[in-house]
Amino acid sequence: MSQPLHDQEPSPARLGVPGQARSVVLLGQRLESVTLEEAADQVVGLAGRGGVIVTMNVDHAVLLQHEAGLREAYAIAAHRYADGMPIVWLSRLVGRPLPERVPGADLVPAVLARAQAQDLSVHLVGGTPEAALAARAAVRARHPRLRWTGEQTPDFGFEHDPVADGAVVAAVAAARPDLVLVCLGAPKQEEWAVRHRAALPGSVLLCVGASVEFLAGTTRRAPHWAQRAGLEWLFRLLREPRRLWRRYLVQDVAFLRLAAVEVRARLLG
Repeated sequence: MSQPLHDQEPSPARLGVPGQARSVVLLGQRLESVTLEEAADQVVGLAGRGGVIVTMNVDHAVLLQHEAGLREAYAIAAHRYADGMPIVWLSRLVGRPLPERVPGADLVPAVLARAQAQDLSVHLVGGTPEAALAARAAVRARHPRLRWTGEQTPDFGFEHDPVADGAVVAAVAAARPDLVLVCLGAPKQEEWAVRHRAALPGSVLLCVGASVEFLAGTTRRAPHWAQRAGLEWLFRLLREPRRLWRRYLVQDVAFLRLAAVEVRARLLG
């Protein structure tokens, strides 16, 4: 059985070549109008220069209304991608269509394949120690030549302790990775990336949430049909109702209002 395209190593002709500079403005943010493969090329193309990568889903769209740290991350981000079918659907509804969603859970495997091919190094920040070790083992099994420089799994609330936070940054800086998977959850991971990007000047900081759990296999992705139908949130809610019910059933309902405002502006414009 052939591997999915985003898990295959790219041809030499495509290595490190950023996608064309195409973008659309949606919900007040300029999002890259690229495919998953083009996004992965853009990310690895930043290696050595550094930058922050963010992926907008419904939760982010809502949080951006009141989280100043998240807004700052989006303002300084090198690339912003649409993570979530509702974002893609809205882009099409207002006449600024995005080609497809670029979720962090899919972007990470595509980036790792390119990292191995280009001899780039990768570091992980976030997750439990067990999940991080499992993620490292899974990545090494799939990409045996990838340079994995280590993982930091700080305790909950570490970002409020200057000593603990400083130790994490120092460990990552000492490893000098080309790519850092920042899996701390939003908006903590984006705020962390903004706060420490100067200390990690050559590293690309990918804010990719639950990707460590997907890599480790401790959390299962929704079936492909559910992802295409925009129902991945429902799949996750049914698996973790206690943790996610408030986010999906209370907080994210505000997205409907934001989308309505965007559509109304399109109709009146």
